[in-house]
Amino acid sequence: GLSDSQQCRSNRGHCRRLCFHMERW
Repeated sequence: GLSDSQQCRSNRGHCRRLCFHMERW
């Protein structure tokens, strides 16, 4: 969801790979 994408972006360097993957999904 958008919430996940936004939160992930906020955690720069935390789970950027996971965030990117989720966003691509």
